[in-house]
Amino acid sequence: MRWEWSQYAEQYKAFNNGNKINIVQAWDDWYKDYMQTRLMATKQWIINHATDGLVLWQGFPPDTEEKTAEDVNALYLDRADGLGGLDFQTYPTGDPTPPP
Repeated sequence: MRWEWSQYAEQYKAFNNGNKINIVQAWDDWYKDYMQTRLMATKQWIINHATDGLVLWQGFPPDTEEKTAEDVNALYLDRADGLGGLDFQTYPTGDPTPPP
């Protein structure tokens, strides 16, 4: 995608007095922000539904021990907590390279 944006920016120079717009950097910024917000929304969704599920599951069916529901809820909350953030250390920077 970064390569495609760089090609569009190069073509657009003719319509922008020879000035190249840095759409690749704009894409990078948007993409990183988008992925981070999606991750945080997913994490919150898991937390909300795990907590709601615990309330609904406790005592149903009648022979289910409360500890089972709590253990399952703890598992989901632990997994959600593991979604701390994305590591963009290896995200490409600089000028894009053409695809193979």
